[in-house]
Amino acid sequence: MRLLRSAALAAFVATLPVQAAAQTTGNELMSWCNSSSDPGVSSVPEIARSAMLNSRCSGYILGLSEITLQDKNLIGLPVCIPYQVSKDQREKVVRDYFANGRNQAYLSLSAIYGTAFALSLAYPCQT
Repeated sequence: MRLLRSAALAAFVATLPVQAAAQTTGNELMSWCNSSSDPGVSSVPEIARSAMLNSRCSGYILGLSEITLQDKNLIGLPVCIPYQVSKDQREKVVRDYFANGRNQAYLSLSAIYGTAFALSLAYPCQT
C-alpha cells in the first residue's frame, strides 16, 4: 500500500509544470515590492494589479520572517526578531537590503537568500 501511494505521488509530481519548482528571485521580489501605479493613472485594473503585487511582496517577506519567530533561524542563519518589531519594519529591512547597491549580487539568486541575510543582519541572535 505504501509503495502504491509513493508511486501515485511520484506520478502526480511528474505532471506538475516545471514553473512550480521555480524559485522567486530577488529581482522578482523587488519588482513586486516596488510595484506602484502611476499617480496619474486611475485605471482600476492597474491599481488592482499594483495592490496585488505589493501584497505578494509583503506576504513573501512576512511569511519567511514569521518562520524565524518560532525557529530562530532561516536557511541556517540565526535570526531573532523581537516580538515588538512590526510587519512593516521587517518588510522595510528586506526592501532596504535589496535596494542597497552593495547587495545587488543577491538579486539574481533565490529571494530567500537575500531575505535571510537581511533579517539576520538586522536581527542577530544574542549569544
